[in-house]
Amino acid sequence: MGSIKKALLKLARKVVEGVMQTVMQQGNIMENLIESTIKGFISQITSGAWTGSDADAFVGSVSQTIANAMNPCLANVKKITSNIQTAMDVIDKADSQVRSIVDGLADTFAAVF
Repeated sequence: MGSIKKALLKLARKVVEGVMQTVMQQGNIMENLIESTIKGFISQITSGAWTGSDADAFVGSVSQTIANAMNPCLANVKKITSNIQTAMDVIDKADSQVRSIVDGLADTFAAVF
């Protein structure tokens, strides 16, 4: 029974690691898509579609606004993966503690009988 449990925990860990990778990939895709879209708009402006100090101010303002809007979102993606990792660590620690208790009980029963 112990080897089945071990195999299931190993499988669960692989699945959770896959989820973490997917979350990070989606975060990277989102970041790259937003950045490339904004860079495209800014490129149109800086290539001469709009010139002067107002254009420069607009580019600076848009860049800052987008960065301020993106940062919390990207931080949340990182926090999600961090929380998933913490949950996996808690499960591993609990499993280890339970295994230790069960082994101790088994040794006690073996000594008595």
